[in-house]
Amino acid sequence: MSLEPTSSTPLQEGLPPSGGGGCWKGCLLMAGGALLLVLLLLSPGILAVATGVTTLNAFLGGIRDFLDPRPNAQIIPGETIVSRIQPMGDLVSVRVQLAKADILARVRYGVADVCSFEARHVAQAIIEASVDLSAFSLANLTLDADGQITRITLPPARLFRCALEQFDQYTHSQPPGCVVPLDDAENLARYTALNAFREDALAGGIRRQAEREASFLVGNLVELLTGRRVEIVFEAGGSPPPDDRTCFPQPPPGWSFDAATQSWRRS
Repeated sequence: MSLEPTSSTPLQEGLPPSGGGGCWKGCLLMAGGALLLVLLLLSPGILAVATGVTTLNAFLGGIRDFLDPRPNAQIIPGETIVSRIQPMGDLVSVRVQLAKADILARVRYGVADVCSFEARHVAQAIIEASVDLSAFSLANLTLDADGQITRITLPPARLFRCALEQFDQYTHSQPPGCVVPLDDAENLARYTALNAFREDALAGGIRRQAEREASFLVGNLVELLTGRRVEIVFEAGGSPPPDDRTCFPQPPPGWSFDAATQSWRRS
């Protein structure tokens, strides 16, 4: 059975069909607006995830920062500074290369010194100085009232290594009828040369140069971590760190130096 339109029931033209489908456009607009708002809120995290440079904490932190855009600051505690500096250990800062072309060994030898002789040598050495950071601790840091690092105290420089890289005996005298101990002369010359190289390096200011280099490197590291420049000073007084024993060789066994004659004598 169907209803036919009559003059008393005019046609309903231009109106949407009756039933539950009448709000679909409005609902769609509301859902789209909510999705757009969520995308806006989460866009920093979405971009970070897409580029592979985030973790869950960073993702949540990005949302928190977006919702609460107040200024924030990162505090670098003293422990972080110490943990970054300690692994440097012996920070070798300065290396000097020295050479001598006429190292004379004058040896008094034989009964009544009848077999005394001279030998000449050429040598090249490396002398290194460093600042030892292996014992660096919080005690080396000076803080202000706000806990900010204002000064770092470093140990004074020490001689780190002394070594002869090249050594040759190029001439010697030969007393008639004598067999001279050239190996002894070479050992004596090595001892004398290394001591002379060490003193030359110290006179040239190798310790001061090492401290300047260490100050520059440590200062730059701390500025990178904190964003602030700090004062770098070196300990004054007290016992300085020991120099490496390679810089203080022992005389060859069985020989002693005669300062009056400036020669070596078998003891």
